[in-house]
Amino acid sequence: MTLHDMCVDIAALLNPMPAPADGGDESDDESYSHAAEAAWQEREETAEGLRMSWAEEDIDPLLSTLTSLRNRRLQLEADMRLLIAYGRCFTHPRPYKLIDLANAAGMSISGIRTAYDTDEIDQAAEILKRPPAAPPQPSGNGLGSRRHGRHRSTPATASITTGRRSPCRPPGGFWLMARGR
Repeated sequence: MTLHDMCVDIAALLNPMPAPADGGDESDDESYSHAAEAAWQEREETAEGLRMSWAEEDIDPLLSTLTSLRNRRLQLEADMRLLIAYGRCFTHPRPYKLIDLANAAGMSISGIRTAYDTDEIDQAAEILKRPPAAPPQPSGNGLGSRRHGRHRSTPATASITTGRRSPCRPPGGFWLMARGR
């Protein structure tokens, strides 16, 4: 039975060799050669780093790699929530549609609605150094015609008059705050 170097195996799994182009010309062969060399170099560096951590600090290479990947995933999810909040609260002339954000993020519409909250909105405002865009206001003087049943809409009454929430109102409403979220 052959004993395999776990560090080399992990590095190979994380940095697969590219597949050569079938029937390619010289430029394809050269591109493959560069890509293969880069993958090989990345494998070597990853395996050496894992070996050093294991030898010097007694850090298990598989468990530390899984932990590192989990932390990267959590950071990517946080980045997605921040961008979703940006798309819903900071874009002009109107927020991105829920369906468009859902398709781009690989989420459901309801997942987009609940993906961000005031934390992400506040973080985006701090980074951009500007407040969220004002929710869409009715055209004209804002008073509308009483005989057609329209009246001035504010963020607080937007859901009553249009049937939709203000795009920057945190999703979920009071019950999320009551649960401490």
